[in-house]
Amino acid sequence: SAMILQKLKKDAESYIGEEVKEAVITVPAYFSDAQRQATKNAGKIAGLSVERIINEPTSAALAYGLDKSVSQKIMVYDLGGGTFDVTIMRVADHAYDILATDGNSRLGGIDFDKRLVGYIMQELEKQGVNMTNLSEKEKIQLQYKAEQIKTSLSVNDQALYEHYVNGQGYGVLITQAIFNEITLDLLKDTEIKVQSTLQASGLKWKDIDHILLVGGSTRMPMIRQMIRLMSGLEPKFDLNPDTIVAQGASILADLIVNNEVSFSEHQDGKTTETDRVVVKDVTSQGIGLLFKKNPNKNYSFVGDYYNSVVVPRNSVLPLAVTKDLFAVVDGQSKFKLRITEGNYENPFAVKILGQVEGQVPQPRQKGELLAQVTYAFDSEQIVTVTVSDPRSNTVVARFSVNAQVNQTQEVVKEDLSELQAIFAKFIS
Repeated sequence: SAMILQKLKKDAESYIGEEVKEAVITVPAYFSDAQRQATKNAGKIAGLSVERIINEPTSAALAYGLDKSVSQKIMVYDLGGGTFDVTIMRVADHAYDILATDGNSRLGGIDFDKRLVGYIMQELEKQGVNMTNLSEKEKIQLQYKAEQIKTSLSVNDQALYEHYVNGQGYGVLITQAIFNEITLDLLKDTEIKVQSTLQASGLKWKDIDHILLVGGSTRMPMIRQMIRLMSGLEPKFDLNPDTIVAQGASILADLIVNNEVSFSEHQDGKTTETDRVVVKDVTSQGIGLLFKKNPNKNYSFVGDYYNSVVVPRNSVLPLAVTKDLFAVVDGQSKFKLRITEGNYENPFAVKILGQVEGQVPQPRQKGELLAQVTYAFDSEQIVTVTVSDPRSNTVVARFSVNAQVNQTQEVVKEDLSELQAIFAKFIS
């Protein structure tokens, strides 16, 4: 990521003839906390001060709605090369309120390409072609051709893949119907996410005014057909789905520079001025703690622990939530907490982010309040966990979910020097 950002930095500097020091970077809405922090660190390594991390659907909505002064409820369907997001927001008087978001960080256009590759190899095998011993170069060429076929099927009813072995030609004809069939489950995955996100927003299809398509993969006809059948609406693609997110990021950068944007309803304890653009986002992942199962409760999964979601997905940012912890035995003073990411009670369906260990000054009896755990999210979804002793009102432990990806300034400088050497040798 740092290498890409530094290349973009150099391109921008070459174009405008000035040094570029700051940046606004967009990320998929479903990015985890660690991924967001890693993106900020990549900006540092590339020599940039990252002024803002913003979700791609929010950025797209800024590009669509800012100059139109729209007052609408908008769904953003964002299918890029490697990730999928769906976000529902309310836009009114330059206020962007995210109502719900969901997605799949491992689903994108490349997965549709892989299905084409698999189908082509299968059909060529039927024609007697040995596809098991392809060289790395041949595999890359096949993947490239599959992507070209996918693009072609966005405007044509069929496309032909040609393959030559020892002067002998072979061909695989792929129609839109075949492509739709071999990728049906991928499409269904996005449909399920769309329906669940709509439900989470508290809205119905009749409440949605516009659907924005974002990401080059939304050019596939099957995507637009699915949206029409689900919603009864004609999706909007008057803005280029490949560039709409970057346009929104540029708009946001201008608003930040001119102090014309706020990321919450209140700033410095005062209500945000009505002439400023207000962007309110939500958490894309739930955050919680692992606890021992209650022996008096039935659970639908095996194991000794369950996940208690402290901050559910789609909670409005920024926020701070506190959960009380009670002593489980007499004389308890120590604690060990396992921090989770995920919106499910089943611990096997969530990710363990790390653990916090500590001790309060005075032992507690069973059932007494032992400590209070506070989850603090800033408006970029960066999380800090603080454990405090309520008796002494002191902090006894602190944990940054991003500790595993945080780097010291010295390490960042070292990484940057190494990257600059790589660019000088291979890219510049």
